[in-house]
Amino acid sequence: LLLKKLFKSKLIIDIDDLDFEYYPDSFARKLVRSFFKYFPHHFDLITTHNKYLKQIIIDEIGIPPEKIYPLAQGIAIKEFLHAAPDTHYQKKWHLQPDDNIVVYSASLGITSDFELVLPMLIEFINNCDNVKILVTGDGVQKKHFMKKVEAYGLQEHIFFTGYINHEEMRSVLKLARVGINYMPPTQANQCRASVQVREYLAAGLNVVCNPVGDSEVFGDHVTLCSTLKEYPEAIRKALKVKAHDRIGSAQAF
Repeated sequence: LLLKKLFKSKLIIDIDDLDFEYYPDSFARKLVRSFFKYFPHHFDLITTHNKYLKQIIIDEIGIPPEKIYPLAQGIAIKEFLHAAPDTHYQKKWHLQPDDNIVVYSASLGITSDFELVLPMLIEFINNCDNVKILVTGDGVQKKHFMKKVEAYGLQEHIFFTGYINHEEMRSVLKLARVGINYMPPTQANQCRASVQVREYLAAGLNVVCNPVGDSEVFGDHVTLCSTLKEYPEAIRKALKVKAHDRIGSAQAF
């Protein structure tokens, strides 16, 4: 803002989620929320990726619609679609040609939803042959979740890959046939634009997700599940779709 005054420049701010919603009820949450309401008024243009978030910016911050520019969340589709499967990780995780490989790109930090998703994964593994699930991502709860998976005796079916950079992620996704995404139906999640769903589609995977955030945008190309109970059967069906059908869906996207 000081630079704006000094150089008489126009400033643009991108609001991509409700950061304060991820804080517990505390002074820090109130402080971040006050920033959310105060600073956007001092910018000349606001970009955002989600229609629900746009409405909150209008209603709660009081920004006029003409100052808000919808900026679509972008993915380099061709780079994902034409990436080659990563043979290094294929050997590391002992993946076989007849394995039913599913990828779940997850945050394993303090806001992780893996605790909610794990029971669903257990049911799916127990009712489907040759299952391997790649949980990509990292965070402070990773070791905790690994111990839980080991306690269930599923360490040969669920692999925690740890952090994978963007370039490698394209090739890791190509190892899988199905990508899953789940976000609890909270206000914060409703205001998100899912990069995971976009990356799955760009890589040519079948996608199973719930209708939270902007997932409805991809309704013609994904399987939407209202509850986690619907996921196991939806994943099993998605695994049966042929590769060329998955590529066609990604290209349409």
